[in-house]
Amino acid sequence: RDLHSFPTRRSSDLILSPEVETFLTVSRAGSFTKAADALFITPTAVMKRIDKLEKGIGAELFRRFKTGVELTDAG
Repeated sequence: RDLHSFPTRRSSDLILSPEVETFLTVSRAGSFTKAADALFITPTAVMKRIDKLEKGIGAELFRRFKTGVELTDAG
């Protein structure tokens, strides 16, 4: 088969890692707790995923506050 005979993927078909999906959800929700509710996981699982992503890229993505989070310049 030539390369043009393979089906193309639409952007809506994009498969995201759990960490990236969680990052995007936290960014939209503004808090780990709200993101956890949206993803049907615990807030601790959200924090672990964000910590893993931050460690992997070597930058803090969110400023954490008692009332929620906000993106850093890196985020």
